[in-house]
Amino acid sequence: MKKLILALCVGLASVTCVRAWELIPLERLIADSDLVVIGKLSYVMRGEPGLDAVDHGYIEASEVLKGQVPDGHGLVLVFPGRRGTAGPDGKFHSTLTAGDLRFEEGLDVCWLLKRVPGTDAYAIDHPSRVQPYPFYDDLRARVVKAKQAK
Repeated sequence: MKKLILALCVGLASVTCVRAWELIPLERLIADSDLVVIGKLSYVMRGEPGLDAVDHGYIEASEVLKGQVPDGHGLVLVFPGRRGTAGPDGKFHSTLTAGDLRFEEGLDVCWLLKRVPGTDAYAIDHPSRVQPYPFYDDLRARVVKAKQAK
């Protein structure tokens, strides 16, 4: 009984610590994406921490499902960086939670990307815009279906 109560407490605590994201149907994300590619995040450059911190990365695209990769194989990714503020003690206090978007070099997934207006970069604004390997065939079929519906 003690183990069950402990497991429930841990589960509830983890749910309250995770940022809540709106559930968006995959078809809507595909339709709203400027570019859908399968590729590896080969480089990450961390920005300065702060309220509006932004990190940058470079994706090496191995397959393009929707749109065109500008230079034929790679593209710049922009995503939220280490956000927070300096506290009274002068130390950085992060506002990131477990539900925030963080990317590391080597991440090889399907990316559903939005173009950043006025730039050659693309952004991720929702966790569902990153789809792991087991879903590639389903994504290919959905992209084809979306193209046929136009």
